[in-house]
This record gives sequence, C-alpha cells and structure tokens, in this order.
Amino acid sequence: LAVDELRRRVWTRPAPDLAGGPAGLAFGAHALGLLTGPSDTSSSGTPAGAPAPPTLYRASPWWRLSTPAGHVIAR
Repeated sequence: LAVDELRRRVWTRPAPDLAGGPAGLAFGAHALGLLTGPSDTSSSGTPAGAPAPPTLYRASPWWRLSTPAGHVIAR
C-alpha cells in the first residue's frame, strides 16, 4: 500500500542531528520527554543544567538512542 510506503519513508529517513539514525528515534525520544532535563554527570563537558547529549548505537538492523532519562529502540 502507498500509505505503508509513505510511513516507512517518513520514519526511517536519516535525521541530520543523529549521525544518520532514523528520524523516528528522535521523534520517539522527544515525545517521551527523554531529550530534556539536566545532565546527571559533570564529565560530559556540557554546562551545568544542560541536557546530556544522546548516544546513538546500531546493531543492524536495530538502532538505540540512549539518554540519561531512558532509551528508544527502533528497527
């Protein structure tokens, strides 16, 4: 179906801020509130109170976006 193809293209397109990770990961992390909040560690090099940068992992075909607040997994 055309709808399935459109959905696949939207959710799997590369997100420029995620080193090529799928845009669906960024949307999921944002929707779950995982991209906001203070950093738990001071060793990240970010200013105090700034959100810690997310970490992206891949084990083909799986992707995982991890933050101190939680994880989002996509295939």
